[in-house]
Amino acid sequence: MASPQFGVAIGLFDAVYGSVVHDNTLVGLASFGLGVGSQSADDIAESNQFLGNNLTSLAASVADVYLDTNSRHTLVAGKCRSYVDLGQGDRITCGMRVRP
Repeated sequence: MASPQFGVAIGLFDAVYGSVVHDNTLVGLASFGLGVGSQSADDIAESNQFLGNNLTSLAASVADVYLDTNSRHTLVAGKCRSYVDLGQGDRITCGMRVRP
């Protein structure tokens, strides 16, 4: 796991399409447990899914889930407490929204 100052435990970076991350239990410290991000606004991550992941034992310093501006139509369904969603058309069925 990453230091609580930065990092994501499981992340999709840049142009990722149609991936599924499922049935993981995250324990430890990180800024975010699950995330989608990019260094370039042109790299769109679309139609990805985080399913059945358990983040209740993760100590996230910012939020359990982070979806950056390059996230499109991402589905997050599982056990989480908080999320940041800057993407478009994303669907998150756990936690409460927090501002970055």
